[in-house]
Amino acid sequence: PLPLLMNPQGKMMFTTSLLLGTTITISSNHWVLAWAGLEINTLAILPLISKSHHPRAIEAATKYFLVQAAASALVLFSSMTNAWHNGQWDISQLTDPTS
Repeated sequence: PLPLLMNPQGKMMFTTSLLLGTTITISSNHWVLAWAGLEINTLAILPLISKSHHPRAIEAATKYFLVQAAASALVLFSSMTNAWHNGQWDISQLTDPTS
């Protein structure tokens, strides 16, 4: 059987997931929803980056994953700090300088 990304339906699924994650992130008013959109983007882009099975592609996918995992933790920590100070998870309520 062909790998999932060689299949046109698989490539379309990952591209659609990438667009869905971007749309969710851009249109969200809630920090957790924005974070979920970023995670959908990560899960969609990693197979697209590493589809060639070239060592540099695998290295790029690993580096992308590590940087995105650190950024994801930072977004979650910042949003939890903001929610702790303001009592709201709304993106427009980012008033605390620590967050």
